[in-house]
Amino acid sequence: MKIKYLILALFFITVAACVPKESATCHKYLYIKNNSNTDIYWVQASAYPSDTVLGRSYSYRDKISKFQISDRYSVFKDRCIEAELPHYPEQKLYLTLLDAAVVESTPWDTICKKDMVLKRYKLSVADLMRMDFTVTYP
Repeated sequence: MKIKYLILALFFITVAACVPKESATCHKYLYIKNNSNTDIYWVQASAYPSDTVLGRSYSYRDKISKFQISDRYSVFKDRCIEAELPHYPEQKLYLTLLDAAVVESTPWDTICKKDMVLKRYKLSVADLMRMDFTVTYP
């Protein structure tokens, strides 16, 4: 019985050791800083042009995340952005920001049809490095 626990413990230690560490060549977090006077939502997508980001066949409404005024949140966790972006179209990260009041009061179909977004970002690793991996709105 002790051998099973030992094997299980070694397995978890091995898995934990495989998670990359934050370093100069591995950034696990992208921060979004909201400097506006209103709450906003963000949607991370792997599609561009922007008119398809909200208009996909499945609902991005389930994929959006809200954060409060001036809060910072990470988009990626436990993976190096530098390693993930090569798998995205054009090796870019696509980020769309939406007004929380609009999202909470407007049908999702209307938001998509009228393209009711605050700002879109199409970011390469070089862009993110220049921004110190922090997207600041506005």
